[in-house]
Amino acid sequence: MQGNGAVGLLVAQCAHDFRMRAVARCDGAALRGLSGDPRRGAIFRRLVGTDGRITVTIEAEEKSMRYQGVVPLAGTSLGESLEAYFASSEQLPTRVLLAADQACGAGMLVQKLPDGDAGDPEEIAAVWEGAQRGIERVTPGSIATVLGRTAAGTALYRGTTCGCFAAHRCASSAAAVKARVAGLLRALGAEEVRGVLQEQGAVTVTCEFCHRPYRFDVADVEALFAEGPSSGSEVIH
Repeated sequence: MQGNGAVGLLVAQCAHDFRMRAVARCDGAALRGLSGDPRRGAIFRRLVGTDGRITVTIEAEEKSMRYQGVVPLAGTSLGESLEAYFASSEQLPTRVLLAADQACGAGMLVQKLPDGDAGDPEEIAAVWEGAQRGIERVTPGSIATVLGRTAAGTALYRGTTCGCFAAHRCASSAAAVKARVAGLLRALGAEEVRGVLQEQGAVTVTCEFCHRPYRFDVADVEALFAEGPSSGSEVIH
């Protein structure tokens, strides 16, 4: 997401196994100046600005496929902007509910699948309308708490015949990034890495995604090559 507000850039990357990482670039002074405006969407627009866009990139390694869709920021929340992406780029009726506090963030996606049009049109329309009513009963608090996720599903189910998947916890992929960096150093070879270590006292590799440095000292490097190459590991440059 790119905008001209207090948050100029927001990037999130997630994998099929619910590993994720994210980075944001913010104007600290502008963030501190935000007030509790009670109008719906007022804080969102001050965060992202009046002009911006959302870019969604989907990659599937097994199919060597890469798809990208770009839509303008819409509505009064990030969820509504994502709904606009699904409507324009995927042509799928979708609702996205997001909630976060200082402890956690959570979300819920409700979507009418492409093969969901098989059957009686009136019955299908009634099911989707029922799901819409269920969505309106879901509160941010019921999404953002572990116990509330069950309550959110119950509220959506009530009066509908739609299916609800179990909630999944997401995990940081920082450990995976460090493992990839270790694999890269192994690929360079012990002689070259130890040469850098001798010159600089440590080997530092900075992640291009979050700009976080990963530092390997003498003990780290010796342990790295003492372990030997990882079987089946993938080296990504």
